[in-house]
Amino acid sequence: MPITFIAQETEGQETIATTILHCNTDKGEGSVTGPETLTTSLTFYGCTSHWPAPRATCSNSTKPQEVVAAPSNGELGLINASTNSVGLRLEFNLEAICKSNAGTYNVRIRGSAIGEIHPINTMSNVFTVSFKRNGWEQEPTMFEGGTPATLESEVGTSGPQPTAVETTEFLKFAKVTEIRRGH
Repeated sequence: MPITFIAQETEGQETIATTILHCNTDKGEGSVTGPETLTTSLTFYGCTSHWPAPRATCSNSTKPQEVVAAPSNGELGLINASTNSVGLRLEFNLEAICKSNAGTYNVRIRGSAIGEIHPINTMSNVFTVSFKRNGWEQEPTMFEGGTPATLESEVGTSGPQPTAVETTEFLKFAKVTEIRRGH
């Protein structure tokens, strides 16, 4: 599934959402480290940026349009007790060099985002995690009773901007397991 990082940009008097990094697909592997925690390594493929220049190809490896993220952590948490929704808070830490005919610039994305996970209270070995956004703001922004998950990006020499990620990820476990409300 495609993964897109969107950031806040001021264009004249208007604040708009702009694509910082778009990758056609990603692949990762990880391990469960506790009842509510995990570690993961992600690699993104087919990566491009549309800001601040025309379409640029992005990479941080020897392969074109491949971005390897730093190993990261994740945790399960309760998004909303009344709707029985559970989420995965995932850290993102990646940096890429983007090149276009207009020049070269760095893109950095750091922080965490929460995606809603399904199914819950059901035995399965495949789970779906949906990361959603409203403009450049992540939805949801925090677990019940928790601290906000914040994601920021820097493009070239610009300072950090609020950023959101939009994608659907599939988690496949070697064994059938159950993610329950309240973990």
